[in-house]
Amino acid sequence: MLGSNLPLNLVLSNCPEILIYAQGDIRSWHDLARLADIVRPMMGITVELWGAVMNIMGAIEASVVIAAMLERVTEIKNPGAYPRTLTMRSKEGLFSSSPMVMAFGRRSAAWGFTAVNSKQTAGQAGVAGAGVRRGEV
Repeated sequence: MLGSNLPLNLVLSNCPEILIYAQGDIRSWHDLARLADIVRPMMGITVELWGAVMNIMGAIEASVVIAAMLERVTEIKNPGAYPRTLTMRSKEGLFSSSPMVMAFGRRSAAWGFTAVNSKQTAGQAGVAGAGVRRGEV
């Protein structure tokens, strides 16, 4: 699986909203990819678009994009079109999810909380060992 150059635990700690939908531990990129596939239709991302996004970005990068999008889904005017734009940029070599994920970490730090010490969302999780468990703080 091609994808993000960030560690999984950093992605999950900076983009914890996706953990609300997890039914178990997220211990691998494969677990995140399966979870992103569950969450993506809730944001209006069709099977066809998801296939195209994964074909261009790879499953890991596409899954990180879903996790990042979920952090600000209420701010995105058209969540179904957003990954299409990112995919075009990725195809041209002009997109990486790493800056998106790191921006959420900086935003959280500026607000004075992190996913590990915050109770900002229901089901928020902290990083525990190799995996992240839903509801751990």
